[in-house]
Amino acid sequence: MLWPDEETGLPCLAIRHSSFGHWCGYVGVPERHRFYGVDYDTCEVDVHGGLLSQTLVVIQKKAHGLCHIPDKGESDKVWWLGFDYAHLGDLSPGMMKFKTDLGFDVYKDLNMVKAECKSLAQQIK
Repeated sequence: MLWPDEETGLPCLAIRHSSFGHWCGYVGVPERHRFYGVDYDTCEVDVHGGLLSQTLVVIQKKAHGLCHIPDKGESDKVWWLGFDYAHLGDLSPGMMKFKTDLGFDVYKDLNMVKAECKSLAQQIK
């Protein structure tokens, strides 16, 4: 699912992990942005589980079946900053067979990923 953040205008993307089914969220920044192409360790943002190296990629249509569809006059070169919901306390549907009965795992739904994308977009704008 791809949508623009209403307040910042930055593109947001929510996708499910192909094996485990948990949500991953991304916010794209254009070439002129200070975070474009930089190592994730240098981005000072507060996001669920922290930014991960594999989320700091340009998502290509050929490699992942996804692409940023730019508005008229907007560049298609976007650097994606993201997070995932596969951390301690997160419930991944594909991991249910391994679930322990500790009672603290919570499934993070699409509404939660959208809210976290909004927060990330506001931080990096």
